Amino acid sequence: MTQGILSGESGLLDRGEWLRANGFYPDPFDTRSWWGNTDPLLEAAFLNFDDVDFEKIKAPLQDGGYVFIFAPAGGGKTSIAKRIKRELGPKVVPEDRQILVVEYTDYIYEEGNQISVLDHAIRLESLIQGELSRHYGKTSQQTFQQVGGRNPEKILRNVLDFCRTFGIDAVCVLIDLDSPVDDGGDGNSAFRRILSLARASRLFDIDGLIFKFLLPSEYKSDYGAALTHGSKYPLYEVKWDERRLRRVLEERLIACQMQSAEESISDPRIDRTASGVSLLSQLCAPELRGAIEDEVVKFGLASGCPRAMWQLGYYLVEEHFNLSSIRGRRRRDELIESRALDSAYSRLTRELPSYARAQPRRDWEDACRKVKEQIANGTEDDLDRALQILRPYDERFTIAMQARLNRAKTQFRQGLKTREEYDVDLTWIIKDIMDRIC
Repeated sequence: MTQGILSGESGLLDRGEWLRANGFYPDPFDTRSWWGNTDPLLEAAFLNFDDVDFEKIKAPLQDGGYVFIFAPAGGGKTSIAKRIKRELGPKVVPEDRQILVVEYTDYIYEEGNQISVLDHAIRLESLIQGELSRHYGKTSQQTFQQVGGRNPEKILRNVLDFCRTFGIDAVCVLIDLDSPVDDGGDGNSAFRRILSLARASRLFDIDGLIFKFLLPSEYKSDYGAALTHGSKYPLYEVKWDERRLRRVLEERLIACQMQSAEESISDPRIDRTASGVSLLSQLCAPELRGAIEDEVVKFGLASGCPRAMWQLGYYLVEEHFNLSSIRGRRRRDELIESRALDSAYSRLTRELPSYARAQPRRDWEDACRKVKEQIANGTEDDLDRALQILRPYDERFTIAMQARLNRAKTQFRQGLKTREEYDVDLTWIIKDIMDRIC
């Protein structure tokens, strides 16, 4: 069976076959075609990633924990929620407390922009009752809004008192809000619907009730101070540095060495001391070996999240196949070349949101004029200066272009490319810049 896949009549493989033949299954970069649009490698990429800050992320406010956690799109909100759920329930923190973890999502599907604090409390009552029934087969014969009247605090305190009747000392409510870019823009409406609950600070001080709002970074500058009431409720912001991104890339590649993500996480045979990053070089031609990992990590760093690394990796393999003489097929020993990386960068930079539109139009037009003047001669120094002019207006695009230019310079100086090939690289970089600003 394996021999048939690797050789076949033509000896050519599609993307999945090529990756399996070179030691990867599942595809470490394809996060778009898995079950229910949920990336099964989230656990491999995040939950096994030690983080000293996580103790305060999951802790109750009374123990110095956080209520609000901000992270960029693709920066780990869902992974943090999964880890909180895994570590708090049914485990105990502290160990003599039993905690029920519930994920509050009802507000997402409502119409309109406003839900009152009372309505949130009633919905949470129903959610907690449902979870009690599912986990313990028990539910109350009364609705606590009847006991609490129209007071959200009384409704939730009564529900917590009922939880304590069979050993649950605390309830942790997770609110994991997608970024607008993740859900087609509806995140703004969902955020407005949850805002009344996020501002209801009197609920955060209820003993036994733990709120964790996992919110997109886009909202921190406008709402962070108001939600935290100055410094009363300290917030946590997820930030990705080069070390953490490299570690996550290692974990993900190591996880895909096995037959499935689930096996790779639990199977004790996996060598977690092996360098997963070096595995990526094994897919590449000599010109990229030792450098491809840095390219991927730097792109993730420029975007501020791990998801950007998976996007670049996906298009890297995709362009490797798009550039083949027989589209969509490759032999096992045909490895990724630098031109595939250039094509991947071009595709990604076309798809990244342009930050130029947020700048004053006159400033943007002036910057474009200066860039055109700089690149008129097409020398590498002119390109460097042009990219410096463009960077304040479109940072991620500029960083991607600078990476391509630096790599082209290095390959030319090391004799890996002729002068003619180097000039072609510069021409393509200039074309992509002109396409971006025109």
